[in-house]
Amino acid sequence: MLCLTFTNRAAKSMRERIESKISSQNIFIGNIHQFCSHFLYSNKIISRFTALLDEEDSELLMREAKEKNNFSDDIKLYELLRLNSFLKQKKLNFPEELILPFNNKFSFNNSIENICNTYEEL
Repeated sequence: MLCLTFTNRAAKSMRERIESKISSQNIFIGNIHQFCSHFLYSNKIISRFTALLDEEDSELLMREAKEKNNFSDDIKLYELLRLNSFLKQKKLNFPEELILPFNNKFSFNNSIENICNTYEEL
């Protein structure tokens, strides 16, 4: 059985209600994000050593990568994150038709590449 909701709080409430009636053994109870990560890990689609980040955590790490590289250019964090994703997909040889083209509004240089590398290391 699969029981999904959108929030952790709703998933906890659902788990409590189900467990008060029946054993929750062999039932996945959680939010959609938990289910997707469980599916990806258990089917070995991604390594257990892979971290899945939400948007807020991604921006925090990219901001830290910019600071570590003393980069003060006015490039928006979401642009750097998008570029990082594009570069990573290219590096992993994703099929071209699956890669969203990157709209290069700024000149790509070693400083920006260093920021992306630092972000991946964090």
